[in-house]
Amino acid sequence: MYDNNQATSNNDTSLLLLKEAYEKVQESAKKCHNGMCFSTLPPSVDATKATEAEASERLEEALTRHLRVAHAHKTASHADAVRLTLLTLASPILGERSLRQGDEIITVGLDATDIAAIKDFGAVPVLVDVTLPHYNIDTKELDRALSPNTRAVMLSHTLGYPFNLKTVRNFCNDYELWLIEDSGRALGAAFDFDGTRYETGTVGDLGVGSLSPLSPHGGGCGLLYTRDDALSTVAQELLESTLSLAPTPLQADLDAARLAALPQVGDARRRATARLWEALQPVANRLALPEALPNTHPAPLAFPLACKEGVNAGAVLEKLRQRGIPCYPFLSAEEASLLASVCASGSCRPVGDLPVTRRILTDTLLIPLPLGITDETLARTAATILEALA
Repeated sequence: MYDNNQATSNNDTSLLLLKEAYEKVQESAKKCHNGMCFSTLPPSVDATKATEAEASERLEEALTRHLRVAHAHKTASHADAVRLTLLTLASPILGERSLRQGDEIITVGLDATDIAAIKDFGAVPVLVDVTLPHYNIDTKELDRALSPNTRAVMLSHTLGYPFNLKTVRNFCNDYELWLIEDSGRALGAAFDFDGTRYETGTVGDLGVGSLSPLSPHGGGCGLLYTRDDALSTVAQELLESTLSLAPTPLQADLDAARLAALPQVGDARRRATARLWEALQPVANRLALPEALPNTHPAPLAFPLACKEGVNAGAVLEKLRQRGIPCYPFLSAEEASLLASVCASGSCRPVGDLPVTRRILTDTLLIPLPLGITDETLARTAATILEALA
């Protein structure tokens, strides 16, 4: 467990190393096209006659049916849903478990939206390292992250690859911590928990989701869902009193159509991932190819390539760009800049030096998996990577 009385010099060093990693990825990202479209347009929807109540009801019914949860709420964006989650847990009706400014929330250093939201709320993001080739939290580090100020764990299922929900859920139960599952990039992924399959976002006390990965230019609604009646009531009251968080009827209707297409989208991306993974086996000694944790069912958003020691990620990136193959660093320039400023402000607490996190930031490339990607494009992508590593 973290000692609040320990010297701060180690933490200062960790923040500096992490800040340098964010700044390095920011420079790399500036050279790439980061606003890529991950999907095609959904089926056309005539929302001109839909009232706000009708559109809201359609989307929420579709969500609760798909996720098998009692309550689902929608916001204008994924960032708004994350904000709504923290505000919900700050409700006074939760008593001693109510989230307060100055409390600590355990997370990882790869998700700008969550870290920024925790900081803006006034809580302290506690950054834990991750593992390769899974890109999710190293659960062995959870005990080191714990302190008397810890109130919650907030984790993303990175790139659609679920984290170890059973271990994290049990950790939260043991210490009476809130678990917030961020499935903003993982809708459609699932986890087998004691013989039962759960959609990601439905094991935590609150789940956050988004249909933006299915929407051109990231224009989908944000989603919040829960099995807890009290938390749902608080979230609904906050939505009704904060109109800026609500989506338009058109957003809700479009997202209901996108949700219906989710199984088809997931199947297409899983097939593309499998083809790339198989084609790149000849260079598996030079790249850490993505792997799913046991009992997980990914819904890959992109294909990550972590370059091993001695491999120049910049050279691989340049070769792909020369061939017109979309590829970019792990974070966008804007995200990296935001997280560098968070480190500079000293408003987060890294648990150690986060060596794997820093390696992912600086030496990992992402290959997008748009819905219309063809076998020819996948083969050309793999061939270019093989050539770059020859």
